[in-house]
Amino acid sequence: MSNLKNARIKSYIEQNFSELIDVSHLPPADQAGGLLTRGLASLAVISMTVCSFADAANAVVDGGQDNGIDAIYFDTYTNAVYFVQSKWSDAGNKTIDEAAALKLTRGVQKLLDLDFDDF
Repeated sequence: MSNLKNARIKSYIEQNFSELIDVSHLPPADQAGGLLTRGLASLAVISMTVCSFADAANAVVDGGQDNGIDAIYFDTYTNAVYFVQSKWSDAGNKTIDEAAALKLTRGVQKLLDLDFDDF
């Protein structure tokens, strides 16, 4: 991803989600990155659905016990559930690694099995 494209996405997230996504519980040094990662998850939800910015922000579940799931959204129009894992990269060229993908897969399976103990 070009630096210009990444800068535009960063700016878009900051403009549209800074008031909707609460990162105040994070240490000050992590708040900007937390907003970008969670905003990216919200953008993924929006790109797959017709939901509002507020609904996409409310889909964010990123936290210490999220089991690799950064957002969950149920689309009432299509009766589909979306599970999102996101990673913000200032360079715009990183993907989730195998460990993160496995954690997401296990987290989704736990939800499908109605196993909420680790959440």
